[in-house]
Amino acid sequence: MTSLVVLTPLPPPCPPADYESCNNWPSGTLLDDRQLFWDLLRGLTDRDPCSWPERIPESASAPAWTLAFRGERFVGLALTPRYQKRQSRFCDGFALAFQPLGIFQDLLSTPEKMACAVGKVRALTDSLDSVPYSQDVIAVAEGKQSVSTMFFLSDEDEFWGSVYDKIRSG
Repeated sequence: MTSLVVLTPLPPPCPPADYESCNNWPSGTLLDDRQLFWDLLRGLTDRDPCSWPERIPESASAPAWTLAFRGERFVGLALTPRYQKRQSRFCDGFALAFQPLGIFQDLLSTPEKMACAVGKVRALTDSLDSVPYSQDVIAVAEGKQSVSTMFFLSDEDEFWGSVYDKIRSG
């Protein structure tokens, strides 16, 4: 049960005199980063030597859907310098994090443990973000929608989810 965090190289630093106007991050939008993230996930799952697990729906919008690789279920998320309002997802470079679902079994094993964990996350995101706590995350916790909706959140309070209905292209 190990988490994986992938960090990309940072752009070269801005000269101190130009720091306020300097933006060394390549041009693009948060939607471009979202597409890149889902393309990376699709490329990863397309290279999985195992078939898609029967217990996981293939549709990324199904509430029981999760990512899988070699049969291991996991969740992922992306951080990017393009986030303005959701600072809990901001990073100076593009970063990916993956966690096997098994990590959460003890953490969420009782209503009390779940309430404590959710409370700590809410307190942190509420202190960092200038937008409301994501309704996508709340709906996932209630079992109403797929975890795909919390992998790459919008910078507003709108539903995004996966750019693909089916993560594998084959």
